[in-house]
Amino acid sequence: MIPKTAILSLLLSLFFLSPGTAAAADWENSLVRIEATRHTYDYFQPWIRRSATSRNSGLVVGEKTILTTAQRMENNVLTRLQKGGQGEWTIGRLVWIDYYSNLALLTVDDEAFWEDLHPATLAEKIPNSGTAQSVRWHERRLELRELDIDRMKISKGRLANIDMLYLELDFETGSFDRSEIIAIDDEVVGIAIARYSSSSGEKVQAIPSTFIRSVLQAQSESDWSGLGFFNFFWQTTENEATLDQLGLSGPARGVIITQLLSLPGHPDVLRPKDILLKIDGFSIDSQGDYQDPDYGPLNLEYLATRNRWAGDQVPMSVWRDGKAHQITFTLPKFGYENFLIPPARYDSTPEYYVAGGLIFQPISGGLIDGLGRERMPVRIIRHLSKMRPEANRELVVLSGVLPDPFNEGYRSHNNLIVARINHHSITRFSDLEKAFADPQDGFHLIEFTPGNPIDKIVLNASGMDLATRRVMFRYGIQNNPVINN
Repeated sequence: MIPKTAILSLLLSLFFLSPGTAAAADWENSLVRIEATRHTYDYFQPWIRRSATSRNSGLVVGEKTILTTAQRMENNVLTRLQKGGQGEWTIGRLVWIDYYSNLALLTVDDEAFWEDLHPATLAEKIPNSGTAQSVRWHERRLELRELDIDRMKISKGRLANIDMLYLELDFETGSFDRSEIIAIDDEVVGIAIARYSSSSGEKVQAIPSTFIRSVLQAQSESDWSGLGFFNFFWQTTENEATLDQLGLSGPARGVIITQLLSLPGHPDVLRPKDILLKIDGFSIDSQGDYQDPDYGPLNLEYLATRNRWAGDQVPMSVWRDGKAHQITFTLPKFGYENFLIPPARYDSTPEYYVAGGLIFQPISGGLIDGLGRERMPVRIIRHLSKMRPEANRELVVLSGVLPDPFNEGYRSHNNLIVARINHHSITRFSDLEKAFADPQDGFHLIEFTPGNPIDKIVLNASGMDLATRRVMFRYGIQNNPVINN
């Protein structure tokens, strides 16, 4: 019987290494340009929808399969692809996307498009030093530029608020495209997602090919369950007195669990004050690092995404109550739906509810950025890192007021967290409709959480529907639950 690992290796080699694999001078037959048009929204006026177009690079990685990043692919309405850096554009379509891993797969139904195109090779290993090349179509020609490999670095994802492994490179000052290919000889070692300046010069951050290979392997085998993460906080154990107090003798090692982020349906097998000694067989040092066999010392957070996915069971060794314990930690699935204030809502339109000119919205990262993070009150910002205490729990805010005689006196109020409407608790956006359908003694009573500039707003219920229709007409609002439902 052939071992499962051998079968998986064979499948992966077939997926990435076809007879037409790109050679060092053959990037023009593996690299395409992508033009993606998407809907964008103004959270200050959430009923307004606009269009924006961006250009990315795409890499042929399999039969009729093109890889790109997920950045700027949300709310996609039209995708076109171009071969050879010039000429006609061909309609493509998005077949798979995962925003948290920042990867997407496209295809083109026109058979003629695939003539002369060959899959590229994704490197199985990435060196910790040396030189690489960036490859892109620029001004109708293929452009290759030299970069220096700096290191593999753990940092927050561009589209996911979790620590992930990235390839960091140095380059000379100049333009740099999103999704630009990073290669060594004839193998792709990464896909660029950002450039930034540091004290040591200009840097490029890229998704490493090793991560891309593991994601695409899981996706091609229908084994993709999403990224997992460690839902706990920890502190280092440099001070040996702390370990002595917890009963662990010997040299400083491991990290101390300080807080758990409880998630609905996820068992808490760790406890505060546990000393986490090993994860997946790797010993954790007093700084929170482990010795990675490929890249040397890395932060323990990488072990949540190192060939692991949501739902996987990870063995851990902890020191608890004066002795060692072996536990099994199930990786929870990372998703912004777990946050009380989701940092982003991908492929969705903003939710809003207009009542007599008052605009209500669930708080999200898009709303905060749209209204101005620097102007957002602390009473809202302090909720940003909180997880939802229960499924579907949301914070609803009065985001603004559209002037109308009906709401006279309340026009300057905004960014107020709603507690109750007509004595109905507002714990999710869907509570608004039921609450407004139940006025109290002919009035709508809107109450806000403590700490807001005002405690409540009182409006005449009999004039609400007329005022809402008037406001919708004046401000060009086409759809609104108050009227349509």
